[in-house]
Amino acid sequence: MPGIIEWPAGIKPRVSNYPASTNDIFPTLIEVAGLDPNSINAVHDGISIAPVFRAEPERRLRPIGFRAGGLAWLDNNYKLVRNYDAEEDAPFELYNLAEDPSEQRDLSAERPEIAKRMAAELAAWNASVDRSMAGADYAATSR
Repeated sequence: MPGIIEWPAGIKPRVSNYPASTNDIFPTLIEVAGLDPNSINAVHDGISIAPVFRAEPERRLRPIGFRAGGLAWLDNNYKLVRNYDAEEDAPFELYNLAEDPSEQRDLSAERPEIAKRMAAELAAWNASVDRSMAGADYAATSR
C-alpha cells in the first residue's frame, strides 16, 4: 500500500520502496520527537522508519504481519498469505513481490524452506496478537 510522508524540514522528496505499515507510525514519531523508546509498551509490532527518511535501507529487519482479509506475513520481497475465504487449515501461498507484484505465481512448493520459516514466524506473531487482544501484554489498571 503506497503512502506519503511529507516533512519539508526533515525529509528530502524521493520515492522509497521500503516496506512499512501503519504500525510503524507510533515508533517513528517516538524517535523523531526524541522520546525514550522505552516509553511505549514493549510489545508492539511497528518499528521506527525514521532511518528511511535519510537513506534507503537494504532491507527491513522485522517482518510485517496482517490479519485483515486473511493472514499474511511480509518479509521484504516475500509474502506468505492465506485469505479468509480459504479453509482454516488450507495451505499458505508464497509470493516474491519483487518478481511477481500481482501475486500470480505461488512459490510455496518451489521454496518450502522459506514458506515453512515464514509460517512459523506468522504463527508466533498471530499468537502474540491474540495475547495482546486478551490484555496479557498490558498492565492492569485500577478502575
